[in-house]
Amino acid sequence: MPQNFFIRFWKNRKLEFDIIAEFVILMLATSLSIMWYSFSNNSKSFMGFSNTLAHEVTRGVITNTMFYLEDAKVSTNLGAYLMSKPEEITIDNELLRLYMIGLLQSYTYLKSVYVGGEKGNFFEVRQLDPGATYRTHPTERLPGGIKFAIRYIDRSQETARETWLYTDENGEIREREEVEGVRYDHKTRPWYIKARQERSFIWTDIYLFAVEKLPGLTAAQPLYTGIGNSESKGQFFGVIGADLRVEDLSKFLIRSNLGEKGVAFIVDTEDGELISHPDPSQTFTRDENGVTAMTQLHELSDRRLTTAFQRRLNLNKTLFDFSYNGQDLFSLFIPFPDELGKKWEVGIVAPKDVFLKNINRTQREIILMAIAIFTISIFLIILLARNLSRPIVMLAKEADKIKHFDLSSSTSVESNVAEIKLLSESISSMRKSLQAFAKFAPKEIVKKLTKRGSDVKIGGRERNLTIFFSDIESFTSISEKYSPEKLMPHLSEYFEELTQIIQKTNGTIDKYIGDAIMAFWGAPFADRQHALNACIAALHCQRRLVALNRKWRLEKKPELRTRIGLHSGETIVGNVGSSDRMNYTALGDSVNLAARLEGANKLYDTNILISHAVYYIVQKHVVARPIDIVAVKGRRESIRIYELIGMKSGDPELLPSKDKIKYADMFTKAFTHYLEQRWDDAITMLEEIKKAFGSDVSVDMYIQRCEDFKKKGPGDDWDGVERLKKK
Repeated sequence: MPQNFFIRFWKNRKLEFDIIAEFVILMLATSLSIMWYSFSNNSKSFMGFSNTLAHEVTRGVITNTMFYLEDAKVSTNLGAYLMSKPEEITIDNELLRLYMIGLLQSYTYLKSVYVGGEKGNFFEVRQLDPGATYRTHPTERLPGGIKFAIRYIDRSQETARETWLYTDENGEIREREEVEGVRYDHKTRPWYIKARQERSFIWTDIYLFAVEKLPGLTAAQPLYTGIGNSESKGQFFGVIGADLRVEDLSKFLIRSNLGEKGVAFIVDTEDGELISHPDPSQTFTRDENGVTAMTQLHELSDRRLTTAFQRRLNLNKTLFDFSYNGQDLFSLFIPFPDELGKKWEVGIVAPKDVFLKNINRTQREIILMAIAIFTISIFLIILLARNLSRPIVMLAKEADKIKHFDLSSSTSVESNVAEIKLLSESISSMRKSLQAFAKFAPKEIVKKLTKRGSDVKIGGRERNLTIFFSDIESFTSISEKYSPEKLMPHLSEYFEELTQIIQKTNGTIDKYIGDAIMAFWGAPFADRQHALNACIAALHCQRRLVALNRKWRLEKKPELRTRIGLHSGETIVGNVGSSDRMNYTALGDSVNLAARLEGANKLYDTNILISHAVYYIVQKHVVARPIDIVAVKGRRESIRIYELIGMKSGDPELLPSKDKIKYADMFTKAFTHYLEQRWDDAITMLEEIKKAFGSDVSVDMYIQRCEDFKKKGPGDDWDGVERLKKK
């Protein structure tokens, strides 16, 4: 009795038994694996901490720098309210002088504050470095206690005069000198030119300051007459600005907590210019005449920074790891806020082993232990799993055949495991069900539905699709002149080429109607770019037909010209038919409209017509011209239709020529004139099109319409809609 019980249990044992048996044998290996995983997870956590630290460093640099820049902006904005007319830009304006001195005392990193007038007067207060000299005697030092220099250029007289006043920290004037031969003209400086052009607050690009010959940037605010300093309340009469040296930004980078080998820097991603570096001398190049230019990042001797920035651009990632000269590094780039108006980013580069040195050593030891235990355990796993895996492998192969819609196999898998028996029976039942389902839908649709696991039943739902209709021009006359034995392979080759293009762009072939093709995008699987994919497919179809017709011409076969109509809209899509035969198809007004657009190509002698619904979605990506506003037969509502010409970017084969783009632009202008009832302007533009590009059916048609409307008038109720009487 006990023996019979065990025999029955063994022949019908559950998969759970085998899993438990293997789990016990692998327990030791699993324990060590958990240890390895735990340590690995700790490493990731530690790297996460490193990344967090890096983010804190970069954000700290950005925050400090933005405070630094914001102070300069606020200072110029407030200073603008001190002046309401050009005459106040003078050395006698004590309020302005005291304000500027107080500003430089409060914000020591501001090197100078100045005002330039449209009439040529210039007033500046500048902080002086220790050991500053007179302007007229550059070898003679100023007396001790001199803190600020006040510079005033007066161009109100016939001869310009430049005066320098030197004050102590309280603003008391201690020295004065006059400079002959005024050479400085603020109206030629970048800060004045840009502020005058923008007529709003601006930051200049980095440039060399006129006096110090050091790189920096300027915050500048335009000045207007009247109260409120607004362009809407007065006239422009000058600019107030404040200078900041680039080297002062370095102090925020020096403070970054990245260890001895880590580096933080600021770069302009637009042109690769190094804005700031912990070593200020790295940011610009010098020669015997002084500073010559800002350093480009690729010119740095520290190639780690150059490599990191290049990977930042190539990978389009802000956080990544990389290796340089055998050293594992990680890098992070964070952009400055948009309000700065510049493409600046803070970047950091630091060695990974600075943080992971001890962890890496322990990790290697654990991995070696895990490998040893795994090697021993694998033999036991093979012995115990072989008997279990054989039927599962066979069932997996059968399931894979079904996945690829190969339903010819009838292999059955024998096993004493209850779950495997059930799985084998289920696969056999599934194969029979799919063989029956193949009667109701095309093979490709069934493949897709099989992969997705969709339930197959009669019914549909409304979805936004793009519908495609194509038809061969004059196919009836071609079929009358060409024997059926030759026509059918010829037509099949045509269908094969266009079908592949449609399917490669995620389109679904609905049906072949004689020589016509109906297809749609957006079902059975959702496609966010269904309209764009349909346009790409239509252009590829026409492009492919050019090559095919060239081939058929050599083979002395009839050339086929096809017309295509596209429309996007809410459409009912699903399974229709009977219990014996189903068809996965799309129904509704959108389908009818796409078919009408295909036929409308005859009227305008076009190849691809798209509705406004399609154009509205894809207008940023395609080149198209408006053709007409029509109400197709059987439809009261009018729509604007367009001829699809090409793509604006992407596949070079689909890019239109410059002439086609120019043609589309000119026709669009003519069409606008036509809708605005400017008949003469429309005719003039259309005649220019004929002269430049030759005769065109649509161009001739609109010239005739305009001539007719000039004579008879369009009528009070004319809305530009052409009501098509043919399908």
